[in-house]
Amino acid sequence: LWPMLTGSRHHVLQHLTGAMLHAGWEPKSVMGVLWRIVQQADEQDGKEQHDRKKVIADTLLRFSNQETVSGMPSLEELQVISADVLERLRDWWDLGSSQPLEIKLDHQAAAPVPAGTELVMVTADQVEVRPLEWVWKGFIPRGKLTIIAGDPGLGKSQVSLKIAAHITRGTPWPVENHASPVGDVIILSAEDDAEDTIVPRLKAAGADLSRVHIINAVLERQPAGEKYRGFTLERDLGLLETALKTYPDTRAVVIDPVSAHLGRGTDSHNDSEVRSVMAPAAALAQAYGVAVLGIAHLNKGCKQAIYRTMGSLAFVAAAR
Repeated sequence: LWPMLTGSRHHVLQHLTGAMLHAGWEPKSVMGVLWRIVQQADEQDGKEQHDRKKVIADTLLRFSNQETVSGMPSLEELQVISADVLERLRDWWDLGSSQPLEIKLDHQAAAPVPAGTELVMVTADQVEVRPLEWVWKGFIPRGKLTIIAGDPGLGKSQVSLKIAAHITRGTPWPVENHASPVGDVIILSAEDDAEDTIVPRLKAAGADLSRVHIINAVLERQPAGEKYRGFTLERDLGLLETALKTYPDTRAVVIDPVSAHLGRGTDSHNDSEVRSVMAPAAALAQAYGVAVLGIAHLNKGCKQAIYRTMGSLAFVAAAR
C-alpha cells in the first residue's frame, strides 16, 4: 500500500482516514490500522513517523469537530478507495497485522472516447526538420511567443513600438546590425490610447504607420444594437486570424499587456487556465509564422528573474 502514497503521503493518509471514518470505522481502529501501516513502511526516520501519526490524529480530531479537512474526500470522491480495500484493511487489523499488508487499489476506468475523436500522432522519422526563423536573430523568433517583462515605467511598451518600427521599415537591429524582415505589425493595447501615446511614439521611432494596425475593440452587432467590448484571447482568436489573413505580411503581434487580454473567465495566476488560453495563441502564431510579443509586469517578490513575471509561471514557460 505504501508505495501508492509516495509523493503526497500526508494527503493520502488524510484520504484513507476520511474513507475509513465514512465507512463507519471507530476512530481508535482507524488510528491503529494506519499507525501500523506507517510503522511497517520504509520509514527509518522517527520524526517522519511522528509526523505521520500527527496527521492521522489531527484528521480524526477535526473530523470529530465537523471541520473541513484538506485532502479529506467527500462521499462522491470515495470511489478511489473501494469497499474491497476497506474490507481487507479490516481483516488485516482483526488478524493482528502479523503479515505485511499488500493491496492493489482499484483504478477507475478511463472515460469513454467520444465518437469521432482520435489522437493525432506522427513518428519521429517522418518529421521534416526545419531551422528556426527569426524576426530579430537571437531574441525574437517567428511563430513563437516572446515576453518582455519589467517594472512599470521602464519603457516596455516603448521598446515594443521601437521593435515595430524596425519591422515596418526593415532597418537593422541594434548590436548585430542584421536587417529586420519588412512587414506589418498588429498591436493590442489595453493601457495606452492610439491618439496620444501609441502613434506619437511610433512616429518618434520612425515606423511606417501604414504598416501598423491597432485593434481598438471588438464590435458585436446584435438585434438590440451594436456593442463594443475589449479583445480577449479566450474568445477572439478567430478574429485575430482574420486580421492575419487580411494583412498577410504581418511579422509580429504585440499584446500589451498580455494579462489584460486573457479574458474575464481566465485566472492569470492559474497555470492550467493560462496554458489553455496561450496554447491556441501559440499555435496560431506558428501557423502564420508571426512573432507574438507579450508585455508583462513584474511582481513584488525578490526571487529569481524567471519567477518575477506577474501571474502564472505558464507565461514564462510558454515563451521561446
